[in-house]
Amino acid sequence: MADTRIHGTTRQQVGKRFVEVGRPALMSVARERFPSYHEGRRKVNRDGHIEVAQAYYSVPPEYLGRRVWVHWDSRMVRIYNDHLQQIAVHVRVTPGKFHTDRSHLADAKISSIERGVEYMLSRARRLGDDAGRWATQMIAVRGIEGVRVLQGFLSLAKKYPANIVNRAGDKALEAACFRLRPVRQLCQRYAQDQKELSFDDRHPIIRPLSEYQNLLTRSLIVSQTKDKNATCGNAICGQEKET
Repeated sequence: MADTRIHGTTRQQVGKRFVEVGRPALMSVARERFPSYHEGRRKVNRDGHIEVAQAYYSVPPEYLGRRVWVHWDSRMVRIYNDHLQQIAVHVRVTPGKFHTDRSHLADAKISSIERGVEYMLSRARRLGDDAGRWATQMIAVRGIEGVRVLQGFLSLAKKYPANIVNRAGDKALEAACFRLRPVRQLCQRYAQDQKELSFDDRHPIIRPLSEYQNLLTRSLIVSQTKDKNATCGNAICGQEKET
């Protein structure tokens, strides 16, 4: 009803005036209703990345092991130092993905990351030859993204014996599989197949404790009887000598 009325000032129909003048002057509606972001503190991992919403973003190598501030929204991730100076900016990626600025991993600055990887590879080799070969090949294939996979692989040794982890590494290497989830599933399967020995107090070859007690009692009675007979025999022999 309002669109069809005649405006008192313009002397024009309201709806027609809006189509001709008002609508073309309006700006397009933003996708987000209000600009908003999340923020938090993150520790830079030894692979040079931080985790934000289950995705990973690189940080300059001089911040390895330190904590940084992170602001992120639906499109961008911005990383700041303790002085709130921006040190990195990334486009948001889906969970599980890496976004790496190659300048953060320049050959002249990557030595500390390489030392960390070599240390973890030496730990993998201690689990077994096959585990060490799988870890080395995985890093060669996946590069810097494989550091977190290697960390997860080493953590399997906290839950499973080394021989199981080593066996899983051998099978995964044979299949050229360099992801953590299949290796974890192999460890679970091998652990179920490996039967654990349990102590049993009931078995045909295990005598009851009461039988051992009776045996001990009989042995004591026999021993006492022998001692008594020996004493009596000595007494009789003594009497015969006096006679």
